This record gives sequence, structure tokens and C-alpha cells, in this order.
Amino acid sequence: MRKQNKLTHYIDFQTNSCLVAKVVENKSRSSIKDLREVNLREAGLLLGMVENTNENKRDGYMMARVGFYPQSGFFLYQDLPEPKKGADGVYLSNLLSKQAQIDPENYNLAVLSAQSGTPVNFGEAPEKEVLFCGLQIEEIKEFQNFILKEKVFPQSVEISTLPMLGALKDYLAYSEITDPVLFLELGMKSSHAFILSNGKVVEYRKLSQGMHRIMSMVQSELGLKDIKAAARLFNSDTFDFQEMGPRLTSHLLKEINAFTSFYEVEKGETVRHIHCASVSGKLPWLIKSLAKLMMVDPVEISYENWFQDRGIDFETPEMAANLPFNFLGIVGLMLNSSPQTEENGTQEETA
Repeated sequence: MRKQNKLTHYIDFQTNSCLVAKVVENKSRSSIKDLREVNLREAGLLLGMVENTNENKRDGYMMARVGFYPQSGFFLYQDLPEPKKGADGVYLSNLLSKQAQIDPENYNLAVLSAQSGTPVNFGEAPEKEVLFCGLQIEEIKEFQNFILKEKVFPQSVEISTLPMLGALKDYLAYSEITDPVLFLELGMKSSHAFILSNGKVVEYRKLSQGMHRIMSMVQSELGLKDIKAAARLFNSDTFDFQEMGPRLTSHLLKEINAFTSFYEVEKGETVRHIHCASVSGKLPWLIKSLAKLMMVDPVEISYENWFQDRGIDFETPEMAANLPFNFLGIVGLMLNSSPQTEENGTQEETA
């Protein structure tokens, strides 16, 4: 059980910034006491924040449950014809080499239930519908070295996509949305597209389009000096991209339509909702633009009612009224947090 009024820090690292939440937890409730976004482009800002924090520290390091979006991160949804074969390491290695086009020897891997999101043990309880995921071992080492230099000691490290998927699944269940939902996570050079239906992941595809392509189009459309100027515009609240949305998303939309059409023909179900996240940029306009072009409904999360049901609250009404675009990543880390805290060492997780 959680200790009475235990303090936990959660940090969701994105491309150019990170969200940091200070949460006081007990057995029945979690209260978000502080939530801030730290710009990682400016050296020393995160380190300065950590050094000015006196709570939940050990030997000068802030203890935190951490998530990030690795460039080498991969996912592979499989409906296994013979689940018991999953206990055969050679079979899994060959499957990943062929289907995901990776060398499993170089990856930190996990196999999760597409229904519950928990690790699958093929030897004891094989499952038919699974989600393979992982990242290169070298990248997790580099990331851990980076956060340790920033004086953050990770109590756990997760691919943020996974707890965010779990949080979205939880919200869909709370909202009684059972129709298929497209969850789109835009990376810089590529994107991840998942379809959730009836409380589980039912399909996945990696898309070749990402934020870099959209930013290049913004640079061209607006006559900006370079792509960095487009990136700064994306991370500000000074420009409304809504009118440009159809042009900016045209290439991305072609891939999305191909993916959803394949699913709809194969499963006989229609994708009726969309939710988006991004590793960089403030993109609420993107959800509206894609939803309109796809003729689907955006999943607009009502945190207040959902949090009341889940025993989560905010320190102030102002905090609840000014939530950052990618707040769901922090929520996923919170919901995925084990009640038992690792008191010593670093727990490496990909799920």
C-alpha cells in the first residue's frame, strides 16, 4: 500500500520540453500540487528547478517516475495464430526481425496484452492478441545518463506512449466510448497510429509522416527563414494554424486514411473518433483539422469529472483550467504507477 501522504514526482520528457508534476498520494486519493513545463532548449533550466526543489530528494537527486518518447521506439500488434509458440525465444526473435524489421539483440523488449496492457508470460498464460514494444538498449542508456546529469534519479523509466495509451483507454471506458478510436502520436520524422476498440488495442501502424514534414510545409507556406523558425511558431500560441490545417496535413491524412480503411474493411468496423498527441508543439488545431477532414469526432477529455471518479484532484482551479496539450502523458504515468515504490535502484520499464 502507498504510505500516507507520499510525495511523487512525475516527468514526461518530450522533444524540446518536459512536463513535471508534483503529486501527493495516499491510499484513496492523488492531489496534483504543482505542474509546470520546462524548456529543454535552454540549458540548465531543468537542473535549476531540481536544485531548487527540497522535497523527495536523495543525495541531491530528485526521485521521479519518468517517461520519454525514444526515437528508436517501436510497436507491433499481432494476433498470434498459435500463442503457445510465444514461449519459444527463437520464434519471437524471427517474428520481430521479419515483422518489425529490428535486431532483437539490440533492443530492450516487452510483450504486452492488447487487452490489459500487462506483460504477457507465454509460458504460463499465453495470449492471442499482443503488442510488442521496445527501444534500442543504447538509447535507454543515453537517456538515463542525460537525466542523471540533470540530477533526476528515475524510479522507473517508461516509453510514454504506453501509459498514455492506458490513460486514453481508461478515459474511453469511463466515457463509455466503445466505437473504434484512432490514437495518433506525432513524432518528428514518423508517427505512431493505434486503433482502440472495446477496451483494447486492435491495430497499429507506423506512419512515415511526422512533425518535420508539417513544419517544412509551414516554412514554405509562410516564407520563414528556416525550419527552426517554424518549430518556434509551433511551440507558441501566437499563430492559428486552423485555416492551413487541410494543406499541412494532406500527406499525413493519406497515410491515416489508408490505415483506417484497411482496418474498416478487415474488421467491418468504422473508426468514429480521433485523439492526437505530439512529442513537440501545441497542436489542438491538428485534432480539429483531422477530425473534420476524416468526418469523425475528436475525443475531448473532460479531466474534471474523470479525475473525480479516479480520486485525483488539482491544488488550484487555475491549474485545472490551464492544462498543457500533452497532459495525458503525465496522467498515464500516474495511473500506471505501482502502489509499491522501489526504495532502491532504478527500475527500467518499457510498459
